[in-house]
Amino acid sequence: MSALIKPSRDWPAEIILLGSSVFGYVALNALSPVLPEIEKHFSGEVGAEFWSKAILTVAGVAMLIAPFSGWLARRLGGPRCLMSACYVTVLVIGVAGAYAPNLASLILSRFVVGVAGALLVTLAISLIGDRYEGRARELRIGINLAIGGALIGLVVPIAGVLGDTFGWRAAFGIHLIAIPFLFAALGAPSLSSFRHNPSKTASVRGPVGPMLFCVTLGLLCGAIALSIPVYMPFRAREVGVKGASITGLLFTLMASFGVLSSFCFGLLRAKFSVSLILFVAFSLWAVGIVILAIGHTVPVLMLGAFIIGIGGGQSQPSIFSMVATVSPPPNLTRNNGMIKSVFYIGPFIATSLLGLLWHHEAARLSLLTLGGISVAMAICALIAATGLTEKWRKPFARTN
Repeated sequence: MSALIKPSRDWPAEIILLGSSVFGYVALNALSPVLPEIEKHFSGEVGAEFWSKAILTVAGVAMLIAPFSGWLARRLGGPRCLMSACYVTVLVIGVAGAYAPNLASLILSRFVVGVAGALLVTLAISLIGDRYEGRARELRIGINLAIGGALIGLVVPIAGVLGDTFGWRAAFGIHLIAIPFLFAALGAPSLSSFRHNPSKTASVRGPVGPMLFCVTLGLLCGAIALSIPVYMPFRAREVGVKGASITGLLFTLMASFGVLSSFCFGLLRAKFSVSLILFVAFSLWAVGIVILAIGHTVPVLMLGAFIIGIGGGQSQPSIFSMVATVSPPPNLTRNNGMIKSVFYIGPFIATSLLGLLWHHEAARLSLLTLGGISVAMAICALIAATGLTEKWRKPFARTN
């Protein structure tokens, strides 16, 4: 039976729980519109073409800290204290990146911001799981990811406009988004500890097979979802689009429809298995990515971004729904962190491998490769939707 654990009613806590997922995107995607300008500025450095892309993807490596978020929170004064420190880190180190004298220092600053983002998104999703069960939990997970997508959909075009107007360094001003969250954290005493108090509950062995499946799925989804913003500005440049503002518009379109899709996750989950939802999501991804790769006009690129957004809005909520279902309460924070880790490290692995494969027309061919992977994932999801064994059926069945 789905049971709702009575949540905190104070608005500061609500802001943190439902909005903090934006900081993973801030670490990875927020500077996407000005990436070509950053590459041009540091073009005199060795390997600038590769390392300029690492400005975004290195945050994925930092996400390896995510599984330790609960452990760190319990030893550093509770979730609220750790989250407050992370907001300060995003604000200070994020803005300081504008003054980086070289690519190495800029990449280091993005790594630090990535660590803070990893802790914030993992703690937020784990605190939701700590307070909710069943369909109520899944609705909140969908809303959490939708609001994060909505916020980054506003932040990225702002970064593009700042970059076009004042230069690429001005785009780092988007890290000021951490200020209202910092004030919310200071006024949210209800988040000072976990309600299930995992520090006093021994970790228990959960089902290995479904969790391993979730980890693999998280890695592949992250490799696709978070690599697209890396290649999008370069694809736009390939077709003659100039200016970071247009790239920001494409990202906003993708993020906006991802938000709408995520908001619908709880309703869809009540009617359909997660395998069927993922089949549709991956199919939409494949179609949208191919359109983005072969399109030669801004309207066609916009169509691709729209379709990608619809599909992408269902992928993350589906994974976290499965994780929450198969994870015993003492393991939930660790398992959520594990998924976040592999999700965010996915683009670093993907862009590194694709960079080795394609040296010419890198954006178009890389996107086509990601589209092919999406097709394979859609086929696997369809097989799962029609042929799951009973052992695997429970985590992926409809929600009551």
